[in-house]
Amino acid sequence: MRICIMGGCGHFHTALKPDIELAGVCLTGEETPGFSFLINRFGKVPVFPSYEEMLKECMPDLVVIDGLFGHHADMAVCALERGIHVYCEKPMAINEEQYKRLKNAYKASNAQIAAMLTSRYEPCFYTLYKRVRERTIGNIKLINAQKSYIFGERPQFYAHPEQYGNTFMWVGIHSVDLILWLTNSSIVDSHYFPSGKNSFGFEGLDESAVAILKLQNGVLATVTVDFLRDEDADTHGDDRIRVVGDKGILEVKDERLYLFKDGEEQELELSDAPDIFLDFIENLDDKGKRLADDEAAFLSTEAVVNITGV
Repeated sequence: MRICIMGGCGHFHTALKPDIELAGVCLTGEETPGFSFLINRFGKVPVFPSYEEMLKECMPDLVVIDGLFGHHADMAVCALERGIHVYCEKPMAINEEQYKRLKNAYKASNAQIAAMLTSRYEPCFYTLYKRVRERTIGNIKLINAQKSYIFGERPQFYAHPEQYGNTFMWVGIHSVDLILWLTNSSIVDSHYFPSGKNSFGFEGLDESAVAILKLQNGVLATVTVDFLRDEDADTHGDDRIRVVGDKGILEVKDERLYLFKDGEEQELELSDAPDIFLDFIENLDDKGKRLADDEAAFLSTEAVVNITGV
């Protein structure tokens, strides 16, 4: 498969499989450390000054979109209008106008789209989903989700909302996606509280945020996100989710899954999850087989845009 990459600000590396043909790269100037090293493994890859020129000259089968978050929608629309499949870092859009324009472009295209909703493909969350579907804890009543990260060194565009969006969109979308996935429901009401400040010197960046959600099926949920994890912590992130049912509780912590039921606590064996990129490209003709299809990409994007009110 012939692939081009637009930027390297996030999870572009999930698409770097040994058997792809990397036809071209367009840089943003805000690439993550290690971007050049990973790209250079594919030999001398042409670098283009603009993604429009790259798409015109390379004519790829698929583009990996991982630029400044505020540019994702424009990049994706450009590819979709040319019939090129899109594998896009989240959020795919950072406001309602971008979201509507992207969705209209997708409807008019014969190409497929997927968002990098990587949490679904982690064994702990994948197994959690399977257990929920097996009704191990009965009917879901409440979900509490947490995403906590070390701030570390971040690109300067994080300080500019028109390029970054907001922290809840960038970080919280994973938790929101898991909630939508686990409940198979939609959000009917939400309350959102951003910190409105940070201690990192990045004007316009929220160091933390909280959302309270009510779903159509009556489930209540909370999502907390922050960049306040200790710099000396053993891991970069601390992702947790607690799913309370009427017959038990499932909880993910430290990439492990626990079941609390009938007065006992049990650590559950994890199932192997599919690879996110291979799941996309191997099921282009049957999106229903994918863990995260086009509907998931748009629902999670729409949800964080609506929750944060942008």
